[in-house]
Amino acid sequence: MHIRLKSGVHSEHLRASQIYPVYAVYIANTSDFLVMGQSHSFPISVNINDVEIVDNRLSKYWTFEYSDSEKWSTILSFSEWSSDPFFYQNLVEGKSDAGEVFRKYQSKIENEYAEVNLADTAIELENEWFQCPFCEEAWKDNDTSEVLVCPSCKKRLRRS
Repeated sequence: MHIRLKSGVHSEHLRASQIYPVYAVYIANTSDFLVMGQSHSFPISVNINDVEIVDNRLSKYWTFEYSDSEKWSTILSFSEWSSDPFFYQNLVEGKSDAGEVFRKYQSKIENEYAEVNLADTAIELENEWFQCPFCEEAWKDNDTSEVLVCPSCKKRLRRS
């Protein structure tokens, strides 16, 4: 799932023109998406009323959990987050292995679906080998994500 701020909505943490992958969705009386802001090392909350969904496909890494918490009733996220009511707090406070777990899923979720504005495409060679059209680095990738990241120049590329 990818979102961006609605036109006219201002945020000190998010850029209006940027598209953000969603790492978790909290559903309650009002719903919040958790995305990476510009100056944080952990996802920040943005209200559903302040964003537009530009890609509504749900991550294959997400699971559904229900809670009778006063803060939220349902969460969609990777299982370590959705099954642990203290995961986000531990992530923000740098406790337990929450940061390591989050980083494990961060690149998977960021590269799972290509943003609508990602135009550059990797050159598909053969047998799961790809080449970067910018630096000409070749690498093998057997994942099914829509986005490849060149291991040399770090350019994000659409899988061909």
